[in-house]
Amino acid sequence: DKNHIEQVKDVSNIIHIDSSNGDISFIINALKQTQTNRMSAIVSVQNIFYNCSGWFCEFKNNSESLTQWRALRDQINSEKLSSTIFSFYIDEPEMYARIREAKAAEHGIQLKVDIIAELESISRIIKSDYPNSKLQMTSAANDVHSKMILPRGFDIFGMNCYTGWTSCGPSHNKKSIPEFYEILTNKINELENTDGRPRYLSLFPPSFYTDDESSTEYPTKRI
Repeated sequence: DKNHIEQVKDVSNIIHIDSSNGDISFIINALKQTQTNRMSAIVSVQNIFYNCSGWFCEFKNNSESLTQWRALRDQINSEKLSSTIFSFYIDEPEMYARIREAKAAEHGIQLKVDIIAELESISRIIKSDYPNSKLQMTSAANDVHSKMILPRGFDIFGMNCYTGWTSCGPSHNKKSIPEFYEILTNKINELENTDGRPRYLSLFPPSFYTDDESSTEYPTKRI
């Protein structure tokens, strides 16, 4: 777990908070720093609702996820941090569902993960405590296509692709970034036409901060 608030506070008003093992103390301390610096936080709840090991994330049972969520909620409320939270975030859920299905197939088990049902369950739990909160998710480029389904309980949608602006994604689904976002826009419009509730796109430019002065993969401290 890393906290880069000190490095980015002068160039950004928002920070992404993520604990790789759902460490509530880490999340709360990061939120306090966020509040002190008058920033807002995108708080990942991936490891609150999923047990993750590397690229494998399995949905927790209701009892386990509710216990951890309520512990986080109670700390947020007792420290008066809810106004600091911009959104609650899930990363690439469709990809993790595909990995679970592939892992099951390796053992001769045919598994079909209902990822929309899982995401809607997460949405109901969070919005029962924070009805005005925003739920945010990002899809991998693999999963942004005309047949994709977006969960109704979520509010902000984006996608990840790292291989270029004009031609990005896997060979079977290669598009420009604007083309991917056109698909997302159409899917958002479908949701809005169903219930009249506004949704939003998230678009983050290529930016990062690394403490590794010897990094050969990325230029150091490029923001």
